[in-house]
Amino acid sequence: SFSSALSRFESRKELIVAESVLIGSTWQWLDTVNSPAREELRAKFLEYTDTRIQIYRALHDEPKFEQLKKTADRLQAEIWAGAVAANKAQGSSSATTALLSSLNETFDTATKRFAAQRWHAPMVIFVLLVAMSLGCAFLAGYSLAGAQRRHWIAILSFSFLMALTVYVILDLEFPRMGLIRVDDFDALLVETRAAMR
Repeated sequence: SFSSALSRFESRKELIVAESVLIGSTWQWLDTVNSPAREELRAKFLEYTDTRIQIYRALHDEPKFEQLKKTADRLQAEIWAGAVAANKAQGSSSATTALLSSLNETFDTATKRFAAQRWHAPMVIFVLLVAMSLGCAFLAGYSLAGAQRRHWIAILSFSFLMALTVYVILDLEFPRMGLIRVDDFDALLVETRAAMR
């Protein structure tokens, strides 16, 4: 469980980095579009990037999250339509074709990030973790019941380690709620947006 949770945590971090890099490179590819389509696409792409940043700040506010996601989906469609039109207008040049490829990767990575947010171990795993902790505590207590004196160091150490293990697994599974967080990596997207002028 710990290994799987850590693997999903690392995947989420990698997707954040990938999205930031792709947004930055797509912004550069927009330079290959002729005016006035370039200015319109740039404005929409800036709005799209701002919306993506706001989405991750609103993950725990379901109505706002859904509204922002709809905005991002609408902007994706408008940007894609504009890029396809620019590609046709410029005679399907290699540069505008590369822009379409970059846009496609950017939008795909956004979808993967949404999926990764909801990708967790099945609920039965969490139930088993809690059941295992309680079962181990019961067995440990049962085996120590006949002892002449209480072994407080052993009891407290066992309790602490079991609780800590379950907590860390849950914290890795939900990295925007506890002590272990991916929020710091969101700063990469904010930095990428700041560089987009």
